[in-house]
Amino acid sequence: MLEQLKIEILNGKKTLSEGIAVALPAFKDKISEHKVQYLVSEFQGYEQIALEFYKRGGKEYPPYRVVHGEMKLMQVEDGELVSVTHPLATNNNFFVSAPIAWIEESINLGLDPTMIEMPEIGKPPGGLIVCVTAKSNLQRIIDIVKQSLLSFIDEAEMN
Repeated sequence: MLEQLKIEILNGKKTLSEGIAVALPAFKDKISEHKVQYLVSEFQGYEQIALEFYKRGGKEYPPYRVVHGEMKLMQVEDGELVSVTHPLATNNNFFVSAPIAWIEESINLGLDPTMIEMPEIGKPPGGLIVCVTAKSNLQRIIDIVKQSLLSFIDEAEMN
């Protein structure tokens, strides 16, 4: 089953988020709990701990999820991106806390630069706080997590 899943992920028949959802139950007792927890975090996102990244520098957070970008407010009524007044808005590096499915959706918007919601910041009236970043930054996150998942599948297949 896992080998078939690997093929489906590689040929695009399953998204990375779908692949993780299918693989997690199959990994029971086949890969370490640390690796399972990593995939759960990637699947669910890092919203609960994202603000700690800004407070403490983020040494224990996945460094590949830090992207260069700008914080903006996307107005819900017209989709326009406008400047936002927030203490973190002066940063140019942001931790992408969103679940892997959201990252996949952002890549598929067909925009470059693209945007990804920053749920840890909250939702101001009339809009969403987003990080505007190069599509390649989000693709890098997908590629790294995909490589991890594929290697975990290989490991589980050997056990």
